[in-house]
Amino acid sequence: MINFLQKESPLSVLLIRLQLALFILAVSVSALAQDRPPNIVFIMADDLGYGDLGCYGQKDLLTPNIDRIAKNGMLFSYCYAGSAVCAPARDALMTGRHSGHLDRRDNQAKANRNEPMYTGLVAMPDQTVTVAEILKKQGYATGGFGKWGLGNPGTTGTPDKQGFDLWYGYVDQVHAHSYYTDYLVRATPEAGCKNEAVTQNQGGKEVIYSADLINREALQFIRDNKDQPFFAYLATTLPHGKYEAPELGPFTDRDWPDKAKTYAAMLYRLDEHVGQVLDLLKELGIDDNTIVFFTADHGPEQVSVKRFNGALGQRGIKRSLYEGGVRVPMVVQWPGKIKAGSTSDFIWWHPDFFATACDLAGLDRVPESVDGVSVLPTLLGKPQKPHPHFYFEFYSPFQQSVRKGKWKAIRFGTDKPSELYDLDADPNEKNNLAGRFPRIVRELEQIMAWSRTSNRYWPTRP
Repeated sequence: MINFLQKESPLSVLLIRLQLALFILAVSVSALAQDRPPNIVFIMADDLGYGDLGCYGQKDLLTPNIDRIAKNGMLFSYCYAGSAVCAPARDALMTGRHSGHLDRRDNQAKANRNEPMYTGLVAMPDQTVTVAEILKKQGYATGGFGKWGLGNPGTTGTPDKQGFDLWYGYVDQVHAHSYYTDYLVRATPEAGCKNEAVTQNQGGKEVIYSADLINREALQFIRDNKDQPFFAYLATTLPHGKYEAPELGPFTDRDWPDKAKTYAAMLYRLDEHVGQVLDLLKELGIDDNTIVFFTADHGPEQVSVKRFNGALGQRGIKRSLYEGGVRVPMVVQWPGKIKAGSTSDFIWWHPDFFATACDLAGLDRVPESVDGVSVLPTLLGKPQKPHPHFYFEFYSPFQQSVRKGKWKAIRFGTDKPSELYDLDADPNEKNNLAGRFPRIVRELEQIMAWSRTSNRYWPTRP
């Protein structure tokens, strides 16, 4: 065998060895990138109807970037929120628990002033395990942006105490109703919750739109953490009322009521923000190792339903456990992993996100408190067993519902008779079949009874 290195000069040998070392390093970095768990971006709109999106058939509203997620990934024809209003829906997402096990089962109940969970509305207890805490322990940078609503400053429930390295936006859910606020909150474990003045909006001025500021912070978080796994929770306040927008854009001249035009403009701005996130992931070269979820926190409000058919004809809106109050959009992309342009009839709900995130992060176990299951098999095109049932409860007014297979029971108080619907034949819940199928009613009422834990803030009500 001829030893070619012996024929080269010492400098040539050094260069060859250097090139070999660089090649080995490049292969190692590439292998490391493949072994690195994916970044997770979870975008949740506020009060958005699933029928408001182009990918679900909307014609009047404009959502090209959200539709892009569906085009590049998977659209779910059926997904449920964790609840019918903001706070419990966010609680279910963060904890993986359904509403019968939550610390927040409505927006309104107040803690006692002498309890550690007080200030104002009931806050997350200190012992709560959130998906952000689990991902942080797995080496993820964790950032949240938008509306929190699970514990005001001074309680154990603030995002900086529940697993987030950074939170920017609103902590109090009522504060989140103002798009031209004069302050937003920056929260970190080191500094706690600190109010940051929005100087341009001082003195009642309306100059800077808070949703723009919040999205800008989310983009910066992604830039800052592009070289490590990150979890970005974008809990945008759009298009929740108060209905106000900096401009009406393409809807300026539409012959619609002012509220409808403003709602359309708010959704259009949200879509632009989503586009900025998607473009940044591609610009940074990390889109193929980032899974992006887009959904809404619960069913829509009247402006969506009446003008744009945001619940696609289903009965109920926000605050109702009929389908229109809890059914939400869900589109997910992960280039190279999730088949582009695919659709799924698998039914899942927001409590499943916790277990799914654990699966994505490489964990083979989730906390025992988690009610959801990982939907990663479905996302990757693999078969998966359906949920045995879905349980909901809510308090304004008190309601309970159970879906098992095609059957759904709903009742308004424990002393009221349950209604029963066949969702396959009657998705709009018009024909109450309780009188014809009393055995099925009893079976679903038994699920209602044992699906919930007792809670002093959330007793069952007649």
